[in-house]
Amino acid sequence: MSWDVLPTAVDVEGNWLKFSNEITKLVDSHRRNIPTIRYPLIPWITSEIEKQIKRKKNLWQKYLRYRSDIDYNDHRRLSNELRMKIRNGKNTYESDIVNSKNPKKIFKYVRSHLSSKVQNPQIRITDGVISNDDDKIANNVFHESYTDEPNIQPPQVDLCPRTMYSIHDKIP
Repeated sequence: MSWDVLPTAVDVEGNWLKFSNEITKLVDSHRRNIPTIRYPLIPWITSEIEKQIKRKKNLWQKYLRYRSDIDYNDHRRLSNELRMKIRNGKNTYESDIVNSKNPKKIFKYVRSHLSSKVQNPQIRITDGVISNDDDKIANNVFHESYTDEPNIQPPQVDLCPRTMYSIHDKIP
């Protein structure tokens, strides 16, 4: 840090802001950025499981470094425990979804685990063409339902004849 950049303002607040901005810039430029692995799409991975995943990775690195049978056995033991915790967490999560009585959650979870996308089936339109275009299908259904009107005459309604007088003629 060059000392000529230090605050030279008269007021204390201005000096403090300038100093804290310089320190923040220095810390940001010299700190080590370590990417963290998060599991946001897997809700059954808890912070405890994340810690064990990190510990398992460290045990594997230790085994690779020293090639000790003890390190390998520790890694395998933790790996087996971790696999069981993840299975139990997933089963608990799925049973919570099923018992939630919220059909939206259930169908969202089921659809997210389907191998193919759920889409509208192909439908044969009246002219014999097979289509899965939603607009054409909706248009065709509307046309069939609302445009074919029976050829019936509306009933005759006797209307009262209009009077020849206005209201102003009746009021004195």
